[in-house]
Amino acid sequence: MSFDVSIAGATRAARAPVEAPPLSLVDALLESDAAYFDWGATCEPLEGAVLSYMPGLAGTAAGCVVHRIAPNAIGNPDTWIRHMEGAFARAGGARPRLYTQTSVPQLERALTAHGYRPREEIGMICLTPERGTSAVRLLRVSTDAGWDAKRALHGASGRGPDGHDTAAAAWVDLERRKCEQGDMAVYLVASPEGEICATVAFAVVGGLLRMKNLVVSSAWRGRGVGSATVRAAHDMAAELGLPIGCFALAGEQAASIYAKSGMEIVASQMEWVGPALPAVH
Repeated sequence: MSFDVSIAGATRAARAPVEAPPLSLVDALLESDAAYFDWGATCEPLEGAVLSYMPGLAGTAAGCVVHRIAPNAIGNPDTWIRHMEGAFARAGGARPRLYTQTSVPQLERALTAHGYRPREEIGMICLTPERGTSAVRLLRVSTDAGWDAKRALHGASGRGPDGHDTAAAAWVDLERRKCEQGDMAVYLVASPEGEICATVAFAVVGGLLRMKNLVVSSAWRGRGVGSATVRAAHDMAAELGLPIGCFALAGEQAASIYAKSGMEIVASQMEWVGPALPAVH
């Protein structure tokens, strides 16, 4: 993943629905999200779960997460939530954030009773990405100047790519640490005129190219940059000879963009966000 990609041309033709992906690729897509939270993090085992937090960045939404939840190992859900929240607060987390990849009705009822709110994320895969057309260039971030440009873009965007409010400096520090200690690479997206208009990240997990953290600059929204970046991502996957996958919040515009590019829904997971915790001194 050390190359840059530059493509220009017309729009990719519409595609017919494709066959369901092998289960191993669905597992790879789900694992890519869990691995992302583990990269650069301290991973603390909990009863039936893992708390992954990044020292110094645990106050950000993506910097402190409970995941890899094993439903049969949780025991009493109310007791588990209290213990989990205690570990979360000791790690420096501000607002508990959990991911469940299978339905756990008893835990879900308890989380709701404790004030947690769910959001569904849908997992999407294109088995056979094609070399297509895009009016943008992907420029891998590898210098301080590149990280500074990414920080400026996030500062103008207002929110983190995960939909949570995160300061630009903290978000870029988090991604940079994950790149340095994991298998992720971050790219700036340049317009035909060379202006930085978006940013996106990639990682190869289990034979799947995972696209993550796509953010379009506020000045470029509504001008097709998101779709063009997804087309460039398909081109990268085709050059690598890999299927491509991602997650998107159900019902949001990104899911529609991914579907139009040829991605099919293959999985889902639930994000649960709880009330703010009192600080631990």
